[in-house]
Order: sequence, then structure tokens, then C-alpha cells
Amino acid sequence: MSDVPKPTPPKVEALKEFLAAARRANPTEQIGDIARPRCIGFNADTANAILAVVASGEKTGTFSPVWMHEKKPETRPFIADLVALCDFAGTPKILVTTVRLDLVKWRNIGPEHTAIDGPAVRAVDVWKPMHWKLWTAQLSEFGIQSTEDMPVCVERFRVLYKA
Repeated sequence: MSDVPKPTPPKVEALKEFLAAARRANPTEQIGDIARPRCIGFNADTANAILAVVASGEKTGTFSPVWMHEKKPETRPFIADLVALCDFAGTPKILVTTVRLDLVKWRNIGPEHTAIDGPAVRAVDVWKPMHWKLWTAQLSEFGIQSTEDMPVCVERFRVLYKA
């Protein structure tokens, strides 16, 4: 796992300011004082590229291995979660809310699932090797090996605010 870079967590004050700005920009939305920070991407360049496709509306969801949720319960998504998508330096950039969760075995992930991802990785033959490598590295920290029967959470979201 040491060869996988980790993003910088956002500062609490930065999250508070980000959520206050989101509330001011969207007075009709129910935006509370708490959002779970998340960096989608495995380095600064991929995080910025992913933020760009979320901002454009081309990426409307993300994925995570359920086994990670079991080892790190704070990563488990819930419907109506507020998630502050951050860059690799920990700056909150986009606020999303989770609108749908689906559970699917790795072997059954198909184009109907990967269609919510960014255009560059929507093809299943691109999406699967990339996520297999990333998740195998992340799960190895807990002595877990990725398998074809591995449950994957497909998380669909809606953008509420872009900084």
C-alpha cells in the first residue's frame, strides 16, 4: 500500500467555509453543517481530472468495494449523504448528495454501471483493470484480496454546489 499516494485531508475550517458558501448559493437545498470529505482519484492529476468531469455533469457517480466499508465504516455511503469532493491537496471543490446506492458483485459490473463514471473510463475493459489495481492495493492493507465475487457499491450522486 505504500506505493499508493494518499490525499491530504481538508482542514475543518475549510470545510465549514465551503458548506457556508454552498448554503448561500443554494438557499432552497437542505445543506447542513457536516459533509464527508472525499478525494476521488489516486493522485493529484486524476483527482483534478475527475473533479472536472463531475463539474461538467459527465460523471454522476462513483464506486467503492464494500469490504473497505467493513474495515473503514466511515467510508460507507448512505442516501442523502453530503459529500465534499476535494482535490488531492484537501481543498473542497464540489458538494454532492448521494441519491442512489446499488450493490453488485465485481463479476456483474457492466456498462449500465460504468456509464455513471467519466467518459475516459466508462468502457468496462478500461474501468475494471484500473479499479482492480487500485482496490487490490487498498484492500491489501487489511490482508484482503480482490475477487470476482467482491461486492461493489455503485453510488450515484447529484451536484449541489461547485466552488
